[in-house]
Amino acid sequence: MTEARHIVSLPCIMLLVFLLVTNTSGAEVFRPLQILMPGNLGGNLATLDRDLKVEPSLCWQVVELLNAFRKLKDKDSLVIAPGNDSSIYSPLNYLFRGELERELIGRCHPDAQGLSPNDLEMFADSSLSKEIRMRVWTNHETIDKQAIFAPYQMLKSGNQRIWFFNYISHDLCRYLPISNWGNIEIDGPKRGLRRLNLDFADNDITISTTYLPEDEINELAAELKQRPGWHLIIQIPLAGARPLFSTTILQQQENLWFLSIEEGHKYLPLINIFRRNNSYPRLTLRRLPLSKSDGKVARQLFDIARTRVKQKITQPLRVIRPSFQASTSAFGFADQQHARLINQACRSNVTLLRTPHTQNLVDNVICTGHIFATMENERIHSFRLTGRELYKLVGTMVKNSDTQRTVFAGCDATWFAGELSELKIAGQSYSPDKSYLVSTTERTLSDPALRSLSFSSKMSGYEGNTLWKIWNNNLKSLRIKDEQLIE
Repeated sequence: MTEARHIVSLPCIMLLVFLLVTNTSGAEVFRPLQILMPGNLGGNLATLDRDLKVEPSLCWQVVELLNAFRKLKDKDSLVIAPGNDSSIYSPLNYLFRGELERELIGRCHPDAQGLSPNDLEMFADSSLSKEIRMRVWTNHETIDKQAIFAPYQMLKSGNQRIWFFNYISHDLCRYLPISNWGNIEIDGPKRGLRRLNLDFADNDITISTTYLPEDEINELAAELKQRPGWHLIIQIPLAGARPLFSTTILQQQENLWFLSIEEGHKYLPLINIFRRNNSYPRLTLRRLPLSKSDGKVARQLFDIARTRVKQKITQPLRVIRPSFQASTSAFGFADQQHARLINQACRSNVTLLRTPHTQNLVDNVICTGHIFATMENERIHSFRLTGRELYKLVGTMVKNSDTQRTVFAGCDATWFAGELSELKIAGQSYSPDKSYLVSTTERTLSDPALRSLSFSSKMSGYEGNTLWKIWNNNLKSLRIKDEQLIE
């Protein structure tokens, strides 16, 4: 009798073990998930020197590296491109309106793509293509409650839902003529998320790339903390901005994770997400160096792009007389000519600016590429001031010049005993109450002496003109002598 009971018990035990193993396996939410984030190039596709030699950066290797990790059989993969591939200060990015960068990231076949203010600026003076409208920008809408861009994207990995959001601060869009796109209004991140009215499940994961200041990120975090699911907030610092979070490890606060990513032209961020049963997910970050891949695909891609680049940068704009070139060992564009060209292009009454940083030319045949290689790009601002305000602006700029020379076009200033005594505009004495159109550069407006003026808030008005654009568009048709253009 005892022996029979033992015989019956063995199959029961085996059945219990089988059920236990089956239930544990069924409770696992998803296989390990890796999220690859190509992009955030910041215009760092290649460099251009004064001899018009083009050298690629490491980012061309991203396609090969990403494809290798995408082939892993023991993990699921999603590719999310955060955007921020453009920069008006990058020669090749500016010359091709970001096309080369978009093509490179397109070869990564992203499942979702975001936008940055820098990307939007590449399209600020053109119609928006279908390709750019499909990118995610969460906290925007038009006056009639329509979305110009995709407000979010819901992705799936097995039975797991991953939501992708992208937030841009209103302050970072101050240069963009967004009214051209249907009078876009930009919400705070909390209102932008609430407006979508999405239902998150307990097992959902959200990924939010952000171009936001710290207080707005905190606002978004407080909103997500109250919602079901697990939420990753990624800050992408723009050029010159500091990372708000660690760039090497994920920082966790309950159901929130925080991360800053930068220098996407040097490495590929890879976020691994693993969760078993109903426990908290485990998130880890890997920074995959782009220099470690073979580079064969990268060389092929860049060789194709190099041909297109050479065709554009070698287009001649002006030929300096060889006799003039021989009279000097080094020559560059005259400082005064910056003001004259801006004044002409903007049709301003007055142009005044701190002289831009420039390098000497190395060839008497000036090509498109020389404009980008020998001077830094700057946004051009046009605004209206009264004659009284303009008089004070001219006096302040000259008195605070120090080692930075100030150049003018459209006006003449007379000084006596260290003070401005007379200002003439187009040969006529200025009128204190008359309105004048004034143009200058972004760097000039950043001067502390100008920011302290009581009317500094009026000095904005960027509408798409830049220093590179003005030189490139006007140099060929400019009717002046070499001695005026070159010094």
